[in-house]
Amino acid sequence: NNKISKVYLLSRDHEEIEVNLLDFDDFTYNRNKEDDRNYYSIIIGNNGTGKSRILSGIANYFIGRKPRNYRIEIEPRFSPDKVIAMTSSISDKFPIDDSMRNIGINSSVEFRNELYTYLGNRNKTFGFSSRALINRALDIIFQTYDSIKNNRRTFAHIFKYLDYEPILRVHSRIRHDKLKRFVESKQGSFFNENLFIEYINDQSLKTDFNKKYFNDLIESYQGNSTDIVSFLNDLLISNRRGISIDLSFSNDELSFYEDQSSLFEDSRIKTYKLLSILQRIGLVGSYDIRLISKKGFEFKFDEASSGEANILSSMLALAALAQDNSIILIDEPEISLHPHWQYKYMDLVRETLKHVRRCHIIVATHSHFILSDVPEEDSTVVALQKNKDHKVTSKIIKKETYNQSADFILLNIFGIPTTRNWYLRRIIS
Repeated sequence: NNKISKVYLLSRDHEEIEVNLLDFDDFTYNRNKEDDRNYYSIIIGNNGTGKSRILSGIANYFIGRKPRNYRIEIEPRFSPDKVIAMTSSISDKFPIDDSMRNIGINSSVEFRNELYTYLGNRNKTFGFSSRALINRALDIIFQTYDSIKNNRRTFAHIFKYLDYEPILRVHSRIRHDKLKRFVESKQGSFFNENLFIEYINDQSLKTDFNKKYFNDLIESYQGNSTDIVSFLNDLLISNRRGISIDLSFSNDELSFYEDQSSLFEDSRIKTYKLLSILQRIGLVGSYDIRLISKKGFEFKFDEASSGEANILSSMLALAALAQDNSIILIDEPEISLHPHWQYKYMDLVRETLKHVRRCHIIVATHSHFILSDVPEEDSTVVALQKNKDHKVTSKIIKKETYNQSADFILLNIFGIPTTRNWYLRRIIS
């Protein structure tokens, strides 16, 4: 079994919450037979019932961290291949991942090889920025290109959802002065392989590179040593200050284009692999990103709405990272999303995860629009509520929510009658 059926959360004051995330009455899961479907558990409830704490608790459980204020257990016990936490909240409770532990280093891990990845708006200084997530998404795409290039339709669907052309225009700023100063400090004019190793050593002394990260850098370098030296010397000779790149995610191809002739005629993708390595040691700055609307209008990523920015960043990263047997935790996805996008959100998640199997997606939400996009056959809706003793209880909602009206869901699922509720008015009449 690779899906969580129950979560037990015990707080410091001995309050216990038990949450069933699978409805076995409806969930036709055969314990003796592999079930390849992805499954969805949707958690609803008022503020203060512990939805976000449950999701963060699950993340902490799988990565072996113990929260201070509560203890969590799950049934059955198993080890997922990947745990991904997604949120656009500025007060999220998810743990950070290892890539955020080295201040001043752009990308300290190989994301594909990590058990846990945080996809939110916190940055390494623990502030909040939409740029933090899109930069992380680009790092992930650059690192995982070889494994995602056959999954291009998934990426194209994300752009279609936002009514964008399936193109990211990226400009990487080369820190040419820093590069030149280092070479001159060694009484040289050009890089060689030994000098580059020396540069990495020099950076490791100036920053808080951990040993694993340093070894990863050396390994990345050794596999691309000739290309990196050639690339750096080309930059020194040409005095190039930047490289502009179009990342095309069309249905026909996933490809990369440069504004100048390729530095590597045999394979343009080498440029991007090298940029990723060089960014990790501070020779390439943060990306300047532009988007193109369906009408052909080009605009800066910073000019997109917060909802657009979060959808694009998180879904591109999710599409690149998700693999079979993943646990995917999504907290309050409705934040900053227009109701039209909320209504289609779960469909976007399904399309984004079409290429993976046996995943359990757990979503905490306040949105009745998101609930209306949850088919019954592969999902469970769980409601958290406080009883008269102020203890949190949970119950599985048996009513079908898929394609139901907002009025129906507000009354029957959230328990909110309103004077303007057409569905309630029809029942009374």
